[in-house]
Amino acid sequence: MASNQATRVCVFGCGRWLRRDDQTGLLVAREIGRQALDIGCQGQAPAGVVVLTSESPAADLPANLDDADLLIVVDAAGAADDFPAGTWRRIDYRREPGRIGERGRAVDVHQLSVDAALRLAEQLGILPPEVWVYAIAAGDCGYGEAMTPAVEAAVSELARRIPADIEAWRRQRMGRGA
Repeated sequence: MASNQATRVCVFGCGRWLRRDDQTGLLVAREIGRQALDIGCQGQAPAGVVVLTSESPAADLPANLDDADLLIVVDAAGAADDFPAGTWRRIDYRREPGRIGERGRAVDVHQLSVDAALRLAEQLGILPPEVWVYAIAAGDCGYGEAMTPAVEAAVSELARRIPADIEAWRRQRMGRGA
């Protein structure tokens, strides 16, 4: 790709509305989408970014990958002693596909769905060349809207960070002559 606008990026937020911290992926994607609509917003989503949300990623993700160069999936993950609520990690799925749900714990339904969606897209030959999964450690996925304060802060942080990461990725690609 010779131009910054030529690359297509799909930001795919996953989770369950009204399930407290499990909403994180949905909320991050929604905020990135709002930034894209607010032309005067500092840190707005870059051009060529498609933002989608889903409560059923296994069904929805493979159907929405048309010609994407980079797929970014944002979802909640189970917290652990070394991954407390509100912390997050960016996983390069192409380099480390086994890191999704690897911790030996019982796998949540939404984690299984993201893993199943990525594996299906790979088998169909439609998984983009680059895939990042932003996993946010959830503290409480019970029913309700209120989120753990640390997780709510992570949502705001990632809504700013992901557009910046996309721009850095594009600059790097342009430098490689991709």
